[in-house]
Amino acid sequence: MTLALVRSSDGFTASLGAWRRARCVASGVRMMRAQSFMRVPGGLASWNVSKSFSGAVGGSRALTMTAAAAGEGGKKKAPVGTGASKTASSGTKAKPKSKNWGRPKGGKGGGRGNGASGAKSAAGTGKASASANKRKPAAPKPVVVTHGENGREIMTRQKAKTLEGVPDAQNLKSVIHSASIKMLFKQRTTTTMDGPSHNATFITSVRTTVPEGVIAPIPNDAKVLDDGKVEFVNTGRAFGKKESQTLALTDLYSQFLEGGVDPRNPPDVRKIQLEREKDRQQAKKNRAQLILEMLGASRPQMTTSSKGRNFITEVSVFIDGGKKLVATGTAVSKAGSETEAVINSVGTPLAELMGKDRLDELNAIIDSSPANHVAMMSVSPLPDKAIDILVDAMGSPSEHDERMAALDEMQRKFEEKFAERQESKWRATGDGSPSKADQIVKAARVSRAAERVAEQNVTYAEEEAERLQRALNDEKSPQGVMKAIRDALPIKAIREDLISALRTEQVVVVSGGTGSGKSTQCPQYILEDAIASGQVPNT
Repeated sequence: MTLALVRSSDGFTASLGAWRRARCVASGVRMMRAQSFMRVPGGLASWNVSKSFSGAVGGSRALTMTAAAAGEGGKKKAPVGTGASKTASSGTKAKPKSKNWGRPKGGKGGGRGNGASGAKSAAGTGKASASANKRKPAAPKPVVVTHGENGREIMTRQKAKTLEGVPDAQNLKSVIHSASIKMLFKQRTTTTMDGPSHNATFITSVRTTVPEGVIAPIPNDAKVLDDGKVEFVNTGRAFGKKESQTLALTDLYSQFLEGGVDPRNPPDVRKIQLEREKDRQQAKKNRAQLILEMLGASRPQMTTSSKGRNFITEVSVFIDGGKKLVATGTAVSKAGSETEAVINSVGTPLAELMGKDRLDELNAIIDSSPANHVAMMSVSPLPDKAIDILVDAMGSPSEHDERMAALDEMQRKFEEKFAERQESKWRATGDGSPSKADQIVKAARVSRAAERVAEQNVTYAEEEAERLQRALNDEKSPQGVMKAIRDALPIKAIREDLISALRTEQVVVVSGGTGSGKSTQCPQYILEDAIASGQVPNT
């Protein structure tokens, strides 16, 4: 920084800075203050002191400013102001001859005042002016960002004009806000500037996090987070900050449409989540009740009380032959607190009462059962008197076992004798012809097959006759319309020849144009001929 000196006619010399006070040397002079500070390119500095000061001698004096030339190390000085001038004894200020007094003027590296002599500074005519004419190298063109964080193209005013169905700027923000209430998504907006200062643009990024299961299908330029939520990053570029924010919301609206969501009529995610949570709670309750049933639980006793806005339910039940199980549940509704109490009863309280291994065993049984359901069957024990009556009538358990063993032996001997008799009676003949038993079985099989075929043929023939009669009676009926369509097909002309060829040939090739009825009518012709000939089951 080049420093200039200011001298007064009374021998005052001080070093001036921006708004720095100066002290006077002359007797009777109080204080003065620099009014403004200015740097001049090239190292020349000048100050404008507009206020005069008065001393004990009387009268007022103006300051004479001198500027140190940076080009010569401050040795040469040139007057800048009007010099030391006296004013009237009334104390009026000395006015400069020109409005440009003290202002920097001239070429690069020097300045020029408005004094009478019009002296030029040394730096104004030196080598600095020659070096200023040299051309500076052109600055590289800034790189324009065209895509956002997730690789999605930045929305601009030209691109927004090509979109259809997007509301205007006045309604767009309201639509997105209403959608955020129903879809429970969160947003975070950041705005930065890009480009040189004379042509800078605003870039606004809107980061939106949507709950899991709302967007389907998920766009390629969206990001799936670890918790299953979907994150959108939409960016808008414009010369105005507000317009860039509107363009970012326009891109978000367009991306919602790509994900199958209409922001004007968004899904009620809050309601969907409440229903899912309700289903999960009901499934947990059903599982808890099943575990209690497997332990032979008694009818549960519930006591509900309210505390603030919540309900507290205590449930008590006897399991496993008289062990008491107690648990509590808290929720905003009475039914919810009861459900929570039942679910909690098969958690820590049951593990402490029965042991964690026993609880894990019951859960494993449920998981391995079809549809995760176990049906329990309980048989009440017989009273002692009934057991005594059975012993008197059937004997002791050991006697009962002896009788059952004897019965099994008799049954075994009977089966052996019966097998020997059947083998000798139905043994095959020596010449290789089938035995009598084989002949009877084969005849019975053929007879049953013939009876079944005849019954089916009668049924099919009756249905076909009824369908044809409806078509003939009413041409506008479904059967009549279908008959008219079938009769109009080109393949109708070769129906009889086709049936005749199928009866005599193993392979028949049918060739015809598209729509002639090859694929639809050939199978029907074969079925209708089988019904007419009584061979439907064999076709």
